[in-house]
Amino acid sequence: RRQMRPAVAQLSRSKTSERTTLFDLPQVPTLQERSTASEDRRKAFKKPAPITEPSGKTLLIVSGLPRSGTSLMMQLLSAGGIEPKTDDLRIADINNPRGYLEWEDIKRLPKEPDLLDKEGLDEKAIKIISMLLPHLPRHHNYKVIFMTRPAEQVAASQSRMIERIQHAPAETEFQYMSQRLEQHRQRTLEMLREKENVEVLEVEYTQLVQSPREVIEMVRQFVGVDRLTDVASMQSVVKPELHRER
Repeated sequence: RRQMRPAVAQLSRSKTSERTTLFDLPQVPTLQERSTASEDRRKAFKKPAPITEPSGKTLLIVSGLPRSGTSLMMQLLSAGGIEPKTDDLRIADINNPRGYLEWEDIKRLPKEPDLLDKEGLDEKAIKIISMLLPHLPRHHNYKVIFMTRPAEQVAASQSRMIERIQHAPAETEFQYMSQRLEQHRQRTLEMLREKENVEVLEVEYTQLVQSPREVIEMVRQFVGVDRLTDVASMQSVVKPELHRER
Protein backbone atom coordinates (compact mmCIF):
# COMPACT_ATOMS: atom_id res chain seq x y z
CA ARG A 1 0.00 0.00 0.00
CA ARG A 2 1.30 3.38 -1.01
CA GLN A 3 1.90 5.86 1.83
CA MET A 4 1.78 9.65 1.42
CA ARG A 5 2.85 11.75 4.43
CA PRO A 6 1.29 13.56 6.25
CA ALA A 7 -1.82 12.34 4.52
CA VAL A 8 -2.26 8.72 3.46
CA ALA A 9 -3.30 7.53 0.02
CA GLN A 10 -4.68 4.03 -0.10
CA LEU A 11 -5.57 2.14 -3.26
CA SER A 12 -7.21 -1.23 -2.81
CA ARG A 13 -9.01 -3.83 -4.87
CA SER A 14 -11.97 -6.04 -4.01
CA LYS A 15 -13.55 -9.22 -5.27
CA THR A 16 -16.57 -9.27 -7.56
CA SER A 17 -19.85 -8.91 -5.69
CA GLU A 18 -23.45 -9.43 -6.65
CA ARG A 19 -24.57 -6.47 -4.60
CA THR A 20 -24.96 -3.02 -6.14
CA THR A 21 -23.83 -0.98 -3.15
CA LEU A 22 -20.23 -0.43 -2.12
CA PHE A 23 -20.34 -2.35 1.14
CA ASP A 24 -22.10 -5.58 2.09
CA LEU A 25 -24.86 -4.08 4.17
CA PRO A 26 -26.47 -6.21 6.90
CA GLN A 27 -29.19 -8.49 5.54
CA VAL A 28 -32.23 -9.92 7.30
CA PRO A 29 -31.38 -13.50 8.39
CA THR A 30 -33.13 -16.28 6.52
CA LEU A 31 -33.75 -18.40 9.64
CA GLN A 32 -33.50 -21.40 7.33
CA GLU A 33 -33.23 -23.88 10.17
CA ARG A 34 -36.61 -22.90 11.57
CA SER A 35 -38.38 -21.93 8.37
CA THR A 36 -41.24 -24.06 7.05
CA ALA A 37 -41.44 -22.16 3.77
CA SER A 38 -40.90 -23.91 0.48
CA GLU A 39 -37.46 -24.11 -1.18
CA ASP A 40 -38.63 -21.77 -3.94
CA ARG A 41 -39.74 -19.18 -1.43
CA ARG A 42 -36.37 -19.31 0.35
CA LYS A 43 -34.55 -18.87 -2.96
CA ALA A 44 -36.70 -15.88 -3.84
CA PHE A 45 -36.01 -14.34 -0.42
CA LYS A 46 -32.25 -14.72 -0.89
CA LYS A 47 -32.22 -13.49 -4.48
CA PRO A 48 -29.34 -10.99 -4.87
CA ALA A 49 -29.63 -7.56 -6.41
CA PRO A 50 -28.88 -7.50 -10.15
CA ILE A 51 -25.26 -7.09 -11.20
CA THR A 52 -24.51 -3.72 -12.81
CA GLU A 53 -21.74 -3.37 -15.38
CA PRO A 54 -18.88 -1.00 -14.48
CA SER A 55 -19.56 2.53 -15.69
CA GLY A 56 -15.92 3.45 -16.23
CA LYS A 57 -16.48 6.74 -14.40
CA THR A 58 -14.41 7.96 -11.46
CA LEU A 59 -16.25 10.20 -9.01
CA LEU A 60 -14.43 12.57 -6.67
CA ILE A 61 -15.91 12.35 -3.18
CA VAL A 62 -15.12 14.49 -0.12
CA SER A 63 -16.11 12.70 3.06
CA GLY A 64 -15.54 12.41 6.78
CA LEU A 65 -17.44 12.94 9.99
CA PRO A 66 -19.58 16.08 10.22
CA ARG A 67 -17.43 19.02 11.41
CA SER A 68 -14.18 17.33 10.39
CA GLY A 69 -13.24 19.77 7.64
CA THR A 70 -15.26 18.49 4.67
CA SER A 71 -16.56 21.97 3.84
CA LEU A 72 -13.03 23.38 3.90
CA MET A 73 -11.88 20.69 1.49
CA MET A 74 -14.79 21.43 -0.84
CA GLN A 75 -13.82 25.12 -0.75
CA LEU A 76 -10.22 24.20 -1.59
CA LEU A 77 -11.23 22.09 -4.57
CA SER A 78 -13.57 24.79 -5.82
CA ALA A 79 -10.85 27.45 -5.54
CA GLY A 80 -8.42 25.16 -7.36
CA GLY A 81 -10.66 24.64 -10.37
CA ILE A 82 -13.07 21.75 -9.68
CA GLU A 83 -16.72 22.69 -9.62
CA PRO A 84 -18.59 21.48 -6.52
CA LYS A 85 -21.88 19.64 -6.89
CA THR A 86 -24.13 21.90 -4.87
CA ASP A 87 -27.66 23.24 -4.95
CA ASP A 88 -26.80 26.20 -2.67
CA LEU A 89 -29.76 25.35 -0.43
CA ARG A 90 -27.63 25.42 2.71
CA ILE A 91 -26.08 28.87 2.83
CA ALA A 92 -23.10 30.09 4.84
CA ASP A 93 -23.76 30.85 8.50
CA ILE A 94 -21.95 31.49 11.78
CA ASN A 95 -20.98 27.82 12.02
CA ASN A 96 -19.43 27.81 8.55
CA PRO A 97 -18.84 31.38 7.28
CA ARG A 98 -17.42 30.27 3.92
CA GLY A 99 -20.28 27.96 2.99
CA TYR A 100 -21.06 24.25 3.06
CA LEU A 101 -21.12 23.39 -0.68
CA GLU A 102 -23.62 20.57 -0.17
CA TRP A 103 -26.03 18.71 -2.43
CA GLU A 104 -29.28 18.12 -0.56
CA ASP A 105 -30.42 15.24 -2.78
CA ILE A 106 -27.44 13.10 -1.76
CA LYS A 107 -29.23 12.37 1.51
CA ARG A 108 -31.53 10.12 -0.54
CA LEU A 109 -28.59 7.96 -1.66
CA PRO A 110 -29.60 4.88 0.41
CA LYS A 111 -32.89 4.64 -1.48
CA GLU A 112 -31.77 6.21 -4.75
CA PRO A 113 -28.19 5.13 -5.55
CA ASP A 114 -28.79 6.05 -9.19
CA LEU A 115 -28.38 9.70 -8.11
CA LEU A 116 -24.69 9.22 -8.85
CA ASP A 117 -25.45 8.12 -12.40
CA LYS A 118 -26.26 11.69 -13.44
CA GLU A 119 -24.27 13.06 -16.34
CA GLY A 120 -21.30 15.25 -15.53
CA LEU A 121 -20.80 14.21 -11.93
CA ASP A 122 -17.40 12.76 -12.75
CA GLU A 123 -16.25 16.33 -13.48
CA LYS A 124 -17.28 17.70 -10.09
CA ALA A 125 -16.54 17.26 -6.38
CA ILE A 126 -19.32 15.74 -4.27
CA LYS A 127 -19.56 16.01 -0.50
CA ILE A 128 -20.95 12.86 1.13
CA ILE A 129 -20.81 12.36 4.91
CA SER A 130 -19.18 9.14 6.04
CA MET A 131 -22.47 7.64 7.24
CA LEU A 132 -23.69 7.48 3.62
CA LEU A 133 -20.56 5.94 2.08
CA PRO A 134 -21.81 2.32 2.42
CA HIS A 135 -24.52 3.18 -0.10
CA LEU A 136 -22.20 4.21 -2.94
CA PRO A 137 -23.11 2.12 -6.00
CA ARG A 138 -20.44 -0.40 -6.92
CA HIS A 139 -20.41 0.23 -10.65
CA HIS A 140 -18.47 3.51 -10.37
CA ASN A 141 -14.87 4.11 -9.33
CA TYR A 142 -14.18 6.58 -6.54
CA LYS A 143 -11.43 8.90 -5.38
CA VAL A 144 -12.31 9.68 -1.76
CA ILE A 145 -10.68 12.54 0.13
CA PHE A 146 -11.45 11.52 3.70
CA MET A 147 -11.05 14.28 6.27
CA THR A 148 -9.90 13.25 9.73
CA ARG A 149 -9.81 15.25 12.92
CA PRO A 150 -9.35 14.18 16.56
CA ALA A 151 -12.68 12.80 17.71
CA GLU A 152 -12.63 15.08 20.74
CA GLN A 153 -12.39 18.12 18.46
CA VAL A 154 -15.19 16.82 16.23
CA ALA A 155 -17.42 16.24 19.25
CA ALA A 156 -16.60 19.68 20.64
CA SER A 157 -17.29 21.34 17.30
CA GLN A 158 -20.60 19.52 16.91
CA SER A 159 -21.61 20.48 20.45
CA ARG A 160 -20.70 24.12 19.87
CA MET A 161 -22.64 24.12 16.62
CA ILE A 162 -25.74 22.81 18.42
CA GLU A 163 -25.32 25.46 21.11
CA ARG A 164 -25.08 28.25 18.56
CA ILE A 165 -28.23 27.03 16.79
CA GLN A 166 -30.28 26.34 19.93
CA HIS A 167 -28.83 29.16 22.06
CA ALA A 168 -28.55 26.61 24.87
CA PRO A 169 -25.97 24.07 26.09
CA ALA A 170 -25.82 20.85 24.08
CA GLU A 171 -27.01 17.87 26.07
CA THR A 172 -24.43 15.28 25.06
CA GLU A 173 -22.18 12.85 26.90
CA PHE A 174 -18.87 14.10 25.51
CA GLN A 175 -16.65 11.07 26.13
CA TYR A 176 -19.23 8.60 24.85
CA MET A 177 -19.82 10.70 21.75
CA SER A 178 -16.08 10.92 21.04
CA GLN A 179 -15.64 7.14 21.32
CA ARG A 180 -18.54 6.42 19.00
CA LEU A 181 -17.27 8.88 16.40
CA GLU A 182 -13.79 7.34 16.49
CA GLN A 183 -15.16 3.80 16.13
CA HIS A 184 -17.31 4.79 13.19
CA ARG A 185 -14.42 6.50 11.42
CA GLN A 186 -12.07 3.55 11.82
CA ARG A 187 -14.66 1.05 10.56
CA THR A 188 -15.48 3.22 7.57
CA LEU A 189 -11.84 3.66 6.57
CA GLU A 190 -11.19 -0.08 6.91
CA MET A 191 -14.10 -0.89 4.62
CA LEU A 192 -13.04 1.69 2.04
CA ARG A 193 -9.51 0.30 1.90
CA GLU A 194 -10.83 -3.15 1.06
CA LYS A 195 -12.63 -2.03 -2.11
CA GLU A 196 -11.05 -2.41 -5.52
CA ASN A 197 -12.90 0.57 -6.98
CA VAL A 198 -11.94 3.01 -4.22
CA GLU A 199 -8.80 5.11 -3.81
CA VAL A 200 -8.51 6.99 -0.53
CA LEU A 201 -6.52 10.04 0.50
CA GLU A 202 -6.73 10.59 4.24
CA VAL A 203 -6.20 14.25 5.16
CA GLU A 204 -5.77 15.54 8.70
CA TYR A 205 -7.79 18.71 9.21
CA THR A 206 -5.41 20.15 11.81
CA GLN A 207 -2.43 19.59 9.53
CA LEU A 208 -4.24 21.23 6.64
CA VAL A 209 -4.87 24.33 8.75
CA GLN A 210 -1.30 24.46 10.06
CA SER A 211 0.58 23.48 6.87
CA PRO A 212 -1.77 24.22 3.95
CA ARG A 213 0.86 24.39 1.22
CA GLU A 214 2.17 20.88 1.85
CA VAL A 215 -1.25 19.26 2.16
CA ILE A 216 -2.65 21.10 -0.86
CA GLU A 217 0.15 19.69 -3.01
CA MET A 218 -0.72 16.16 -1.84
CA VAL A 219 -4.35 16.76 -2.75
CA ARG A 220 -3.29 17.98 -6.21
CA GLN A 221 -1.19 14.86 -6.77
CA PHE A 222 -4.10 12.66 -5.69
CA VAL A 223 -6.80 14.39 -7.74
CA GLY A 224 -4.65 15.44 -10.68
CA VAL A 225 -2.53 18.58 -11.01
CA ASP A 226 -4.26 19.31 -14.30
CA ARG A 227 -7.60 19.59 -12.48
CA LEU A 228 -6.34 21.81 -9.64
CA THR A 229 -4.35 24.56 -11.29
CA ASP A 230 -4.99 27.63 -9.11
CA VAL A 231 -2.74 26.88 -6.15
CA ALA A 232 -2.66 30.47 -4.89
CA SER A 233 -6.45 30.58 -4.59
CA MET A 234 -6.44 27.24 -2.76
CA GLN A 235 -3.95 28.52 -0.21
CA SER A 236 -5.97 31.70 0.37
CA VAL A 237 -8.99 29.62 1.43
CA VAL A 238 -7.33 28.27 4.59
CA LYS A 239 -8.02 30.58 7.54
CA PRO A 240 -6.43 29.33 10.80
CA GLU A 241 -8.61 31.73 12.84
CA LEU A 242 -11.68 29.67 11.88
CA HIS A 243 -10.15 26.61 13.59
CA ARG A 244 -12.08 27.15 16.85
CA GLU A 245 -12.32 23.88 18.75
CA ARG A 246 -8.99 22.38 19.85
